[in-house]
Formats: sequence, structure tokens, C-alpha cells
Amino acid sequence: MNLRIASGFSAGIDPYPPNAELLGSVNLPFVIVADHPGFVGASVKLIQRMLINEVVGLAVTKFFFNENAVEVSPKDAVRYYTGTLNDDFTFTPEHHGVLDPGGWEGFYAPNVMEDGKGRKLLWAWMPEVARGAFEDAKGWAGALTVPRQLSLTADGRLRMDPVPELQRLRGPCERLSGLILCAGADEGDAALANAGSACLLQTRGRALELLAEIELIDANASFGFKLLHTDNDEECTVIVFEPEQRSFHVDRTRSSLSPSTHKAELRGEIDWAAGSTVKVHMLLDYSLLEVFAGYDSCLSARMYPLLEESDRVTVFARKGSVSFRSLQVWAIRSIWP
Repeated sequence: MNLRIASGFSAGIDPYPPNAELLGSVNLPFVIVADHPGFVGASVKLIQRMLINEVVGLAVTKFFFNENAVEVSPKDAVRYYTGTLNDDFTFTPEHHGVLDPGGWEGFYAPNVMEDGKGRKLLWAWMPEVARGAFEDAKGWAGALTVPRQLSLTADGRLRMDPVPELQRLRGPCERLSGLILCAGADEGDAALANAGSACLLQTRGRALELLAEIELIDANASFGFKLLHTDNDEECTVIVFEPEQRSFHVDRTRSSLSPSTHKAELRGEIDWAAGSTVKVHMLLDYSLLEVFAGYDSCLSARMYPLLEESDRVTVFARKGSVSFRSLQVWAIRSIWP
């Protein structure tokens, strides 16, 4: 079919282009919808061009809510839908999920491009909203997420991977294998705050890449990671995975001693079955954290630790037993010479 679409940006205020772009005959299996609570049901007038698996797709990131074509990028979680665009231009969704629930706390105004290799790459803005009234973080306008390579799985779900070029920044690596953690072993340790059995890694730092392959031994198992923490957890950022609840979250309650920074918990979705083996991939760059949970769920967050010694890394089991088949932690080198 001949599909006419309007190209646009992913945030801001722009007029609706008078002439839509003709993309030709396409089969369209992929659509991302930016859901905005205040404008549910509003007419979508601006969309962004995207190519997935050599066919044209759409990333819907604009909502047209008056005749002046004002558009808005949602400040909360952006949902995606994959499915088929029918000949009558109706869309049949087949799968859906959250692109990234970070919102203003870490993931805003996503944009997509195709590079020279034909890869479909997504970036988003990680704004400074989470600093609140924290004066020491003033003067910055945020940063970008790492580029995420988009693809579709065999069953039509969205997959998001950090681009492999980031591996060039890997420095010294700490590797563990066969690590089994069982909750209850350290219940009397106040520093673990009911985290269960834990392993403090030798690696220290604020710029780290962590990649773990984990077997979920128990149906009720929950586990996680403590980053940017001191020896006594005076400051710490905690990432907890709860497969039984089909969710994971970033706990920033003690991420910073500053009372001004945001402390709200950020929560994402997972769908992991007991007995399965999953991967967790995290990129930490001082105040920036990106969590890839199985590569089909991502969460971006900002934290502002104050203490120089907030550089420890711990893995733990909070409930049940988990087996870390492999755990790798790299120090990330600076891109600057």
C-alpha cells in the first residue's frame, strides 16, 4: 500500500507539516506509541520514521491536541506496541510493553535513527530533574542515554541492546562464575537491610559496566545489586528484581545524602519464569544508570551521591535462591584521551 506519513521530532512544539512524506509500498509490523495520560484519545498527527528489519515502521511520539498542532512528549512511561498495520490503515496490536519508565527521572524525548549499517538506534534525554534543588548539580542540561539498537524478536517483541561499540570503553574486568546466593544467610547483618545472602565485589568505581547471567532457582526468588554504596550503606542505590511480581525497581531512597535530590522508586516490568536463565546488563556513569533487564525491558535513572567512598558494588538474594552463572564487571574508561 502507499503510506503517507508526516515526519517529526520526538519533543517540543512544531507545526504539522503541510505535505506528508510519501514512503511508498510497505508492510508495517512495528509501531511505538507514546501514551500521554492527559491526551488519551487525542488524534495523532505527527509520527517519526523508523526502519525495523528492512521494513518501514512508525514511532508515534506526538499527540495533536488542538488545531495549532501543538505536540507533547510524555513525561511518564512510554508504551510500545508491535503488530500489523492493515490495508484499511487500522492497527492490530500483538505485543506491548514499556519502552522505558524513567520519564523525567531519566528517560525523556526518545528519538530514533538508522545508521550507515542499517541499524535502528534509539537515544533519549536523561534530564536533571532528579537533582531537585540540589545546588551542586546546577549548570548541566542532562545527558543522553547510550545508543540502543532496536530489533524484533522471533515472536514480534521489541528488543533493545546497547550498541557493541560501547565495549571499546571496557577496562579491567572482575569475573565470577557459579555464585549461588540464598536469602536468609545474612539476616542479622544490618548493612544488608534484609537483602539476604550477599557478595561484595572487589571492583570499586562510579563508571562501571555490569553483565550477569542468572538462573532463577526458586519460583519466589528475588535478587538485586547495590551500586554506589559505602561500606555502611550510608549512601547506596539498590536495584531489585522480583520475577514473582513481574517487576524490578531502582530504590533511590539512600542514593544521596542531599535531602534535595529525588528519592522516588522507579519500577519496570519483567516476565521471567522460575527455572529460566536471564541476563541483566547495567551501565553506570556517575549520576547516570541504565538497566537492561533481559534486553526487552529497560529503565533509566539519575542519582547524585555525595561521598567519595560511595563506589562499592554488591550482589544479593533477597528471597529464595539464585545462581549467578556468570558475573562480569568492567571499569569504564573515559572517552577523552
